[in-house]
Amino acid sequence: MQNRDKASSSRVIYYGLFIFAVSFWVRWLLLSKGPFHYDTVDFLIQMREHSISEHGIYMPLASVFVIFLSWIKSLFLKNLDDLNLLMFVTVLFSSLGQMLGYLLFRKRIGDASSFALFLLFSFYPAFLSVTTFGRIDHALASLLLPICLFYLFELSWIKSSIFAGLAIASRGECALVIPAMLFWLIIQKRENILYALRCVFLFSLFSLGLWALISLLAARKGWVDNFIMPEIVQRFFIKKPDQFLIVWEFTFAHIAQGFVMLGQTLRVSILACLVGLYLWMKKENLKLNLFFFIAFLVPFVYVVNREADTPRYLIVPVFFLFYYAARGIAYLSRERLFLSGALTFLFIIPMFLYIYPLLWQRHLHAYQVDFAKNIEAFTQPNSLIITQDEWIFLKYYTKREALVPPSDCDVNKWTDFLSQLRKHYQSGRPLYLVSSGLSYDPCRVLFNFIQNNFFLQRQFVLLNENWHQDCAIRKHLLKEELMRLVPR
Repeated sequence: MQNRDKASSSRVIYYGLFIFAVSFWVRWLLLSKGPFHYDTVDFLIQMREHSISEHGIYMPLASVFVIFLSWIKSLFLKNLDDLNLLMFVTVLFSSLGQMLGYLLFRKRIGDASSFALFLLFSFYPAFLSVTTFGRIDHALASLLLPICLFYLFELSWIKSSIFAGLAIASRGECALVIPAMLFWLIIQKRENILYALRCVFLFSLFSLGLWALISLLAARKGWVDNFIMPEIVQRFFIKKPDQFLIVWEFTFAHIAQGFVMLGQTLRVSILACLVGLYLWMKKENLKLNLFFFIAFLVPFVYVVNREADTPRYLIVPVFFLFYYAARGIAYLSRERLFLSGALTFLFIIPMFLYIYPLLWQRHLHAYQVDFAKNIEAFTQPNSLIITQDEWIFLKYYTKREALVPPSDCDVNKWTDFLSQLRKHYQSGRPLYLVSSGLSYDPCRVLFNFIQNNFFLQRQFVLLNENWHQDCAIRKHLLKEELMRLVPR
């Protein structure tokens, strides 16, 4: 009997290591050549400057973590490049999260289901993509959220709330799973409703309070003085000052668009999800199925109404949707672990083939980095570059100063911007414009000002890549121009 248990434990460890190895090496072999995304470059700047940026406060745990990484590097890894270190740790943590998740979940949902769940999630195109270009925030969340759920299922709500707070501090979308967590606490403690409500209150207080505390500790003094919480609430919940997102932007069109995006990214694994949902309708493990359904539905409805064209925001809800795919695969494989693994790979292959061309292109090319370095090569040391998206790449990779125009029609912002611009060209400072800088000019203020005051001299045209919207799963190459502004 002991030998059988030992063999079983060894098998579980081997399968866990298999998930880790596959997750790690696929990411490592397809690692992005450059940082690609704004947030990754922002992490690199925080590592270099040892301070949390204004943008980094929205992912406070990730920002604190990259500064900790920079200290470790300065002590023990002085010759290692910041980007390589960030990329390695992102790949490591995202792979560890899948292995650990399998080991923690197997007793709750079964070996076959747990293996399928975390292997499927590891290859979800948006998650695979972001963890190849240094998005440590997603990697941390993928590691912390399974631990949080493990303690939740064990009804250790204090430990669960701590990891929930850490996960939310990594990725704000994790907060949207709290309603499902509170539902689980209530149904597990329903015999004593007062005790259940107390657990719900304390869980919410501990998890959200820890997130708030990390945010405040991570913030610079100026941000603390202005109190960052209203800024965060406005960023995540409000788009117009007097209207909440869930009221003003909830549409079934966005819901439908979200399901279309799921179909595009999940490919044939959506069929396995349908099998899992069918099993739920057969009244199999109702409580657990309902928990995963709420944990999927709440973040999904919120995300597609806020960021309908940004698939990386679907990473959290898709994790819970994959539970149904995993149950479907386990059912089809009759709970046999090896057969479950073989079936899982059949569902993984279409997802991988969908995202592979994009990852391979980014493995070979770093368009934004090349564009920024070309700007430095074609301009004088005291040049001022008018740009939008490229400014952060210029800040990290070059010694050129960028001037970012407003992206709305606010009169005061434009007055201040144009005043600065006049001072610079009246002083004889060389001025350059990146062509995409005009694309954020809804009232054509900058366009009209340049047209009335300058001639444009093209310096060069290069391919560049847009990192907005659905960049996690699709490439958006464009011909970007650098033009010199010559006074009329």
